[in-house]
Amino acid sequence: QGWAYNNKTMNDTLRARNICYAQNLSLELGEQMLSVSHNFFHEAPTSGNQNGQTFGLLPVTIDATLSNGTGYPTFDAYTSTNANIWGKNNKNYCCVEWKVGCATMFDFFER
Repeated sequence: QGWAYNNKTMNDTLRARNICYAQNLSLELGEQMLSVSHNFFHEAPTSGNQNGQTFGLLPVTIDATLSNGTGYPTFDAYTSTNANIWGKNNKNYCCVEWKVGCATMFDFFER
């Protein structure tokens, strides 16, 4: 996971969707999945720069303490992947927005 922040076709809603779907896919694959990783957790224009592009799951507008993260789609999606949240309720971001990570199963194509 991770993406160029100057890619205008990849907005934060789609980035959050990708976090949710990647988590769901990794759990669906079970023992077939060896590991899951992302290249950069927090976008930082001064680090991880590749050909003028910065990467990260969370935008630089979220401060280093993450205290202002709630309400950002990628932060809310990432926190939904916590083992204490994922699959435990139907109120987490990934469940509400993308119908994955819920305690109750949904018809994926209902959306």
